[in-house]
Amino acid sequence: TTTSLVREMPLPKLDQPSGLMPPSESTPTTLLPSTPSTSMPGSPVGSDLTEDAGVSVDGSPAKAEGGADSVMVTSQIAEEEVERIRGQAVPGFPRADLVEAGMDPAPFEELDKMLEENVGLGLDMVPGLAYVVLKNGRVVKSGAFGVTDVETKQPWRYDTICRIYSMSKTVTVCGFMLLVQEGRVSLEDPVSKFFPAFAADRLRVVPDDSVVESPDCVAAGTPAGTPILLKHLLTHTSGLSYGASGGNKPSNANEEAYQSLIERVDRREFKDLAAWCDELAEMPLRVQPGQKWEYSYSIDLLGRIMEVVSGQRLDEFLQQRILDPLGMHDTRFALPQAKRERLATLYRRVQNKEEEWVRADEPADSAARSKWVEPEQPPVLMGGGTVGSIAGGLVSTMDDFARLCMMMHNGGQLEGVRLFSEENMAFMTRNLLPELTGQEDAWCLGTPGLGFSLLGSIAVQHPAANWYDVPGEFGWGGLGGTAWAVDKRDGLVVLSFTQVLSELWVDEELRKAVRRSLHYPEPEEQEEEETEKVPVQEAKETASETDCAVAFTAAKDVGAVDQPNPKSPRLVHEACHDRKRAIEDSDPDDSGETPKKPKLVHGHDMDVHLSRKKLGLEADSHGPLLEA
Repeated sequence: TTTSLVREMPLPKLDQPSGLMPPSESTPTTLLPSTPSTSMPGSPVGSDLTEDAGVSVDGSPAKAEGGADSVMVTSQIAEEEVERIRGQAVPGFPRADLVEAGMDPAPFEELDKMLEENVGLGLDMVPGLAYVVLKNGRVVKSGAFGVTDVETKQPWRYDTICRIYSMSKTVTVCGFMLLVQEGRVSLEDPVSKFFPAFAADRLRVVPDDSVVESPDCVAAGTPAGTPILLKHLLTHTSGLSYGASGGNKPSNANEEAYQSLIERVDRREFKDLAAWCDELAEMPLRVQPGQKWEYSYSIDLLGRIMEVVSGQRLDEFLQQRILDPLGMHDTRFALPQAKRERLATLYRRVQNKEEEWVRADEPADSAARSKWVEPEQPPVLMGGGTVGSIAGGLVSTMDDFARLCMMMHNGGQLEGVRLFSEENMAFMTRNLLPELTGQEDAWCLGTPGLGFSLLGSIAVQHPAANWYDVPGEFGWGGLGGTAWAVDKRDGLVVLSFTQVLSELWVDEELRKAVRRSLHYPEPEEQEEEETEKVPVQEAKETASETDCAVAFTAAKDVGAVDQPNPKSPRLVHEACHDRKRAIEDSDPDDSGETPKKPKLVHGHDMDVHLSRKKLGLEADSHGPLLEA
């Protein structure tokens, strides 16, 4: 079993860390009916279930004759059939009833109803998804809905394999921190120690609004005032940035600068990670190292440094030191052919005749021809997600990633295998932005109340923070629609997986349900207030800002959006690259009227699929505007 394999692994050597800073349009079509359960792991069922198996075609237990005993037997058969179709969430972990765990089942009943209504091919639906909640190491709630492919209608299972994109960063950083823990590298080491091309005297800073057209343009930039240190890479304060994501066209000068690099990755011009890093060194910085948080390719560069220090390829190192010890046997950069059938198809939203972004049935990467299956994987090992347009980063399952999250929740160990000391894990989950930038109001994504740790964003106390972003909760998400969160204070591990580009509303709704079940108070809804519209030109003038919150506010003020600013990191981080598009190209329509107020979606006033045409988005863009 996975558990016995894990316990037989030798314990890693736990030396005192060297270099750690001290702690201070169509009719909706439901693909598969479902009947979620509370304490049992299997939930929604597949369309191939029949009343002969104890389950009706709508997923509910079939009517039985013969009294209570027959009903009980029928229910047991139905439960077993559900598990046969969907599998079991996080097998090997103990189970508990929600009530037993001190949680109210009602919010999850509402959540499951909402998820059932939003699985299919209709307006704003997703083909399939799954989620799981663990409380103090026990599975208390889970659900699996829909299918992994709209053509094959393969039921979504808890062990469905998904592209996790930027959640790869968490795995890569854990691997790197093992090297720090063993004293083989220090967070204070300059990147130039491993890459001379990143020496401070060679680095140049070119502002966000400047298009980098030639080496001369880079040379004319401002010299870097300080070297890039490894701790800057780990916290996205290196000054590097990102190109366009998810196959989008560049939307601003910053993204345009990286476009050639992205296209070369897609053409497979780089033989390995080292070759790609050599080219990255020729790119300018966008801000001074240590100045602010700027999402970037930093973790991909860190992956190459891990190769240099360990003497192993990144995939080999992570498998040997992180994945195998934790029993994460489905987490890889490339799947063997034998596991292809379990890989979900990755979808993107498409436009209808009215140019509304509604359906998620256009494959961005199909399971049948996936770039994550051997031998089609990219030659560059991307520890941070993707450095190309679509392909890159790890694939994993919700079951696998739950094991990594439980290791973090447990202070660095899982089932007898200790990877990190408790002190080091505590350091890895601290908000480091004030310390690194010298600013108390330094925020991830420019969002007050959202700090950043080595493992992902972390909520801190702030009056403007979302009520469900509880201080101390840390986590991250991925472009493909996957997300995780850990809250050690409440003993929580929460994960949600789907495979539609930039669909991260499931994570937000799930975490809200968790907090409601624990009776966290929600702020009273305030009456909507009319606000004076800011002229479009004035809003455009904010387009040079790199702060996502500023861009959102400007879009809101011109009537483009009409909701509160979503501060959830899993809701905004992967679409951050499109942050200015809503401002730079936003113009009133011919009638001079502002866009219509978005309809209610997913139980709250947040339509993440606002009209791209109204906001000037390219026809092939598929990132939810609100996430920008």
